[in-house]
Amino acid sequence: MSILDSITVAEQKAAQIKQEAAAEARETIRSAETQADEEAAELIRSAEQLAGSSLKKAEEAALTEAQGLLQQQAAKDEAAAKAARAKLPQAARYIVERIEKQ
Repeated sequence: MSILDSITVAEQKAAQIKQEAAAEARETIRSAETQADEEAAELIRSAEQLAGSSLKKAEEAALTEAQGLLQQQAAKDEAAAKAARAKLPQAARYIVERIEKQ
């Protein structure tokens, strides 16, 4: 085999090795992208679950707080109504006195 033939064979082998390396690199990149996509999807699912759980806890806390505030306001309203009912006879006497004086 002549030197030119050896060079040609070596160049062909180099080209084949280069093509194989490029194909392997493409496959490695494709595999890495797929794995990254799967990991990202899992992270998104986890974040959505965590956010949903946090939102539910916040809603429950807000509901509990609102119920407490409503109970407090109802107690204040009942106390005000009781005080008004206690003053009702006095108010009625005052009105009657004013009417009688006219």
